[in-house]
Amino acid sequence: MRLLSLVLALALSLAGALGAQGKPAPLSPTDLALAYARAMPYKQFLATDTTRAADWSAAVARTAASVADVVRETPPPAGQWRLLVVAENSCSDALASLPYLAQLAEQMPAGELRVLRKADAEKLIATHPFNGRAATPLVFVLDSAFRERGVWTERASHIQAFVMANEGKMNDDTLWAKVRVMRREDDGRTPLREVIALMRGAQAPDPTPAKPSKAKAKPKMLAPCKVP
Repeated sequence: MRLLSLVLALALSLAGALGAQGKPAPLSPTDLALAYARAMPYKQFLATDTTRAADWSAAVARTAASVADVVRETPPPAGQWRLLVVAENSCSDALASLPYLAQLAEQMPAGELRVLRKADAEKLIATHPFNGRAATPLVFVLDSAFRERGVWTERASHIQAFVMANEGKMNDDTLWAKVRVMRREDDGRTPLREVIALMRGAQAPDPTPAKPSKAKAKPKMLAPCKVP
């Protein structure tokens, strides 16, 4: 009987910790603030690279034009924004996004970016699995109170869609060669736009509820889709 009670208590505890889709609930602002305090400044993250230093230097050198173009097109909102990133120096997806986001944060009056390695960010990674797996880089958009206002995952959306549509169908060498071309063509612009969109969306007011119409429209049948 005691064993049954313990099992039930454990089940209830797990149910409370998991969100509606079976993943852990988002971390609290206190947890995120503690994680941010442990994270490295971007320059320290760069200095720890021992295998791809030349690649990171080249990526850093080409960020200016893309950041200037995107900020001119869609400026980030005012206010204090912190980008907490989970990434590894060896990751090509991090190379394709992180230097641009770091440059963006540096240009913002009250922006800052810090980085945690995967081994130091297990709780953060667990809150945002992608297709049932741990995916990095993860970019947590935090406001001045360390509230999570959005998370950007792994790679630019159009590249992610291409990979998901072709992985397992296309030869791996061909697939990733195409991804490298797409990254060069994008030159960090899509990650910049998508992270800025998360900031702007966090500041947007709640939409005014639409007035109910007298005539009910016939619901449309939607094609099934995969939700990442």
